[in-house]
Amino acid sequence: MKYNFTPLLTLFSAALIGGMGLSLASDTKQADSASVATQTKSPESISGKYCVSAGPAVQVLGAKPLDDGSLQFGLSVWFESGQHCGLTGTAKPNAAGGWRFEENINSENEEERCGLDIKSANGEIIVNADENAACRSACGGGAAISNITFPEKSQENKRAVSGLFDPETLYNTVCAAPQP
Repeated sequence: MKYNFTPLLTLFSAALIGGMGLSLASDTKQADSASVATQTKSPESISGKYCVSAGPAVQVLGAKPLDDGSLQFGLSVWFESGQHCGLTGTAKPNAAGGWRFEENINSENEEERCGLDIKSANGEIIVNADENAACRSACGGGAAISNITFPEKSQENKRAVSGLFDPETLYNTVCAAPQP
């Protein structure tokens, strides 16, 4: 998923951006052009809570595959600056072997459009939004969702509790243990 954090560039060092799995728009083009081998996780194994933290910056993903093949999810990203992006919903299976979430996708207001892909590749869960439907209404301070990455080691448990899909609970969830 893509977050365009260009307005926040001065707030983050390159080390923090790399450590949190965030990228700037210019990094996204390079990543999109690179070929990636996709060893996807089974839908059942993606279930659980994923959490990455670096100081006050925290990103959390709750994922729960449903019987119809769709994925219930909750995404919360807090930045060191105190700004936040948060979104919950149900993503439908897509042809690429991941899931697709859309909300207000045909809105005339680009800020309201949200087109989000969730996939597992090479042991990671990657959440990325469309460039022109970047879920900006779910974010503050001009942020947008872009290439949010959850490494395999960030999976804290394999069972996603229902609170991870309630915005108030999700947005106040912290990681169980500090991470490097």
